[in-house]
Amino acid sequence: MIPKILISALIICIGLIGLTIIFIMFVVGGDFESRKIHSATHDETIYIVKHAWGFDDYEIFISDSWHWRRSPDSKEDYIYPQDFLPYKFANDTLTVYVRKTSPIPPDFDSDIIIRQVELPNPEMMDLYTNYAEKGLELLK
Repeated sequence: MIPKILISALIICIGLIGLTIIFIMFVVGGDFESRKIHSATHDETIYIVKHAWGFDDYEIFISDSWHWRRSPDSKEDYIYPQDFLPYKFANDTLTVYVRKTSPIPPDFDSDIIIRQVELPNPEMMDLYTNYAEKGLELLK
């Protein structure tokens, strides 16, 4: 009788541990999506990364290095607390359209120029809807 109880308890514990691991990996860690921006002139790449977690928490950041599943660092990355990012890359300049500009990170090291254009919400929503017509890309 006791061995059956111990086996049942062990199975329950293993199940709880498995559920905890799944919760941490998929709910707490969140989802990441990224775009590579490559400059042939300078032969370097920067990354636009969207990190979403929970029901409505998200941030987009621009980084000069690729680190899978990491949080942004204000010393190294341009950080935008928004759920989508219209952008255009041309002539070694990445132009991003944002609700609020990010401070220039002191340790961001790239020859690619980051141009931030701050827009009010109605104009941002117009870009969200009509980005392709305006010649932009959209990370959403």
